[in-house]
Amino acid sequence: MRARLRSHWFVLLAGAVAVACSDANGPPESPGALPALNVVSGVPQTGVFEICKVGSAADFEIEIVANNPFHGSTVITKTERLLDGECKVVHTDTDGLSDVVTITEIIPTGFSLDFVEVLGIDGQGTVTSVIRPGPGVSGEITASKLGCVAIFHNVPEPELPCSDCRGGVTELTLRNNGPDAVIQVKAGKKIVFDEFVAAGAEFSFVGQGRDNKLGKEIKIRANGGPETKIHTSCSRPIGPGSVFGDFEVVEAFSKDGGRVCPAGQEEDCDDLCDAGKPRVAMMEFTGADCSATSNSQDPTKISCADFGVLPATVRIVASDKENPDDTRAKTWFDGTVALNGTFGIDATNAGANRLKANTWVHIYALDGTLLQSVKFHTSCSQPLELGDQFGSLSLVDFTPDI
Repeated sequence: MRARLRSHWFVLLAGAVAVACSDANGPPESPGALPALNVVSGVPQTGVFEICKVGSAADFEIEIVANNPFHGSTVITKTERLLDGECKVVHTDTDGLSDVVTITEIIPTGFSLDFVEVLGIDGQGTVTSVIRPGPGVSGEITASKLGCVAIFHNVPEPELPCSDCRGGVTELTLRNNGPDAVIQVKAGKKIVFDEFVAAGAEFSFVGQGRDNKLGKEIKIRANGGPETKIHTSCSRPIGPGSVFGDFEVVEAFSKDGGRVCPAGQEEDCDDLCDAGKPRVAMMEFTGADCSATSNSQDPTKISCADFGVLPATVRIVASDKENPDDTRAKTWFDGTVALNGTFGIDATNAGANRLKANTWVHIYALDGTLLQSVKFHTSCSQPLELGDQFGSLSLVDFTPDI
């Protein structure tokens, strides 16, 4: 599960030598010309810790450990939400005791931390330091009654390249828009995720099948309740922003397309036949047996029979007849195909413009032994979707008769 990106800024208030805000990892790196800090009016107020936000709204988690030599330590935790240009006082050191304040910014979606500018006052003037994001970023204040303002500057993250979903979904990040729950995700018969997820939190998982694909469909249960189904063959929209029940897609990756574009930007290929009847069906030889069959066609319209274990290289014959040796058969493909290789069931190989209603595919060992026989519908009276699996054959591309 992916953790949310956060930025950390640690402040220590202690009754010691009076110094201004500084970078504990060395001299601060200047980011060049600082933007106008119109969120800050005047100098920091002595004894007060204040945070400000520039660039986006964000949530902050705040932990204050008040150390009292007579009563021990008291831990106070709270959250604050700041809008762009807003400031809030999060702690006032009223008694001069040694307190530790930890500020954690939860980086907003679509933004990253640019830098944190710290304005400090120690009674002898105002000092500015700049802290760049990175592992262990911290700043220390080692003076009692020191006032400090930390301004978190965020910038939009660069837009990452994306494309249509192709070849099957391999990875998904979802947001739980429902209540806290133990969420289980199944891809086929495999459980790919089974953990507690808080309301509003994100969770991620990858496929465990060949090429890490999730298969045609995943099923999600929250606390053992009803199933939520999500189509993952790339034949239906699944980009970020897509909502399925209590679950919203935050990020998706596909085998051949990489990062999937947000919902509304990807092509809807729900029914490939909308573009016309098939002239070419590009298939991938996966080496699977008939139990791998997964598609939306009427089960009475398709068939699959296994007669042996499929080797790494086979001979495949695709035609419009159950008996490929029938003299009337139109042969759409006849050739040798290696495991995970692709081939085209192509009507033009038999002088036709489109495939017939039924296509039979016979898979042989190189010595001529029949190992698998598959029949599926190719006239568009039954749906065809990318990712459809018929025995050892997976539909990876489609060319209509236009």
